[in-house]
Amino acid sequence: MLENGTRSKSHPGTEVFPVIDRNAIFRDSIPSSIPLPPAMPEAVMRLQLLASSHGVDLHTLTEVVRNDIGLTVQLLHIAALEAGPRSSQSANIAELIVHLGLDRLRQLAETTDVVSFSSGSLKARRWQLFCMQARSLGRFTEELAWKASSSDANVAFVAGLLRHLGSVPSLLGWDSSDEESQDEGETGCRLFAAWHLPCILADVVRGGANDSSSQRSRSLLSLVEAAEQQTWRPDTQACTNSTPMFR
Repeated sequence: MLENGTRSKSHPGTEVFPVIDRNAIFRDSIPSSIPLPPAMPEAVMRLQLLASSHGVDLHTLTEVVRNDIGLTVQLLHIAALEAGPRSSQSANIAELIVHLGLDRLRQLAETTDVVSFSSGSLKARRWQLFCMQARSLGRFTEELAWKASSSDANVAFVAGLLRHLGSVPSLLGWDSSDEESQDEGETGCRLFAAWHLPCILADVVRGGANDSSSQRSRSLLSLVEAAEQQTWRPDTQACTNSTPMFR
């Protein structure tokens, strides 16, 4: 049962995307001044219901969280701030849900902002399409990981989902005060640092193998890039005549 209902506490279109020292992109000391991404209202409502019910299935909870970009980032961010050193660097959603517990998951559902675009608007359609494509890339990356018998198969979905994290500010209408933030890779790095995402996702978000963080991170990037080649078509466009979201 929902106690307070789903609501939006802020308006993404009014947020300002701040400048962060590019030379300190991966330092833990960077303040989290960039707002966390909102979630889809339906996902928040479902998470509220599931987290408040008895005997909820872990698989169902995991699917609700990891199929929504906002909820996924929120959970990874909370784990980085509250979980132990080992869990804070995990990108396995099921493991993090178990570690944090249902009480914390209920709090997350109650405090997460929701997307506030007008229904049917161009921005809403573009965001929905982006989320759909991100989920598709996540599923295909996970499938490739299972075929390769990768020990990170459960993380592969999250890697695909967040591959194009750098597109989030422009799609949500956040203002930018830095011309460089228009570059998806650079913007993704800033978000990665500000939200304290797990290091294994570093190369995937950054979008390049140069100066890679680790062998695991490089391997995950390779899986995502292979999935992109098989799932993304250059002539696919985002509800407009603009260039494709995924490059």
